[in-house]
Amino acid sequence: MMPDFEDDFEPFGIMKIPMALTWGGPREGSGVQTQLLYGEPLFLLRRDDSGDYYLVMGIDGYVGWVRRDAVGYLNRDAFTELLNGDSARVVRNTMKDDFRIPPGSRVLVDQVNGDTTTVRLADGSEWEMPTENLLLSPATRHGEVAARTALDEFLYTPYVFGGRSNQGLDCSGLVGVAWAAAGVQLPRKPHPQAQS
Repeated sequence: MMPDFEDDFEPFGIMKIPMALTWGGPREGSGVQTQLLYGEPLFLLRRDDSGDYYLVMGIDGYVGWVRRDAVGYLNRDAFTELLNGDSARVVRNTMKDDFRIPPGSRVLVDQVNGDTTTVRLADGSEWEMPTENLLLSPATRHGEVAARTALDEFLYTPYVFGGRSNQGLDCSGLVGVAWAAAGVQLPRKPHPQAQS
């Protein structure tokens, strides 16, 4: 039996590292479910007995276990802002010092300053990101943005079951992350993607 969260715990989180695989059980290597990308909102469902893993659900509805150190915690207000606030999708690999933010990641937008945009990162800090690396508002031609992102960022990326990044991706992962860069959130599995 897994321990429950404390009564005052708010079960909301955000992916705070560039990417992490989710697993079928609370340990690495227990069946890849999907990959989470930086800035993704997460519902924290359970934690394992050791407290090292959380069972999470992403906004695409996929459920899996992820390392606790990959998750930033949010209260209800911060989670609501993440879901409903002025956000942008990263469309190109972007480096901040030695930290990489991959395409498809979500960041909150504080201010557009022409060639740069002030964004708020998962840890709450602000950063001036090149505006050309962001999709600031829904594109009128979503398909073109998705195709450009797929070609520019993921061409020659190796196939990895459950992957959603340029380190490796599977078929529905490519479709999902390319369309996410265009501002369209699709389900994780291919059949529901085709119906969207």
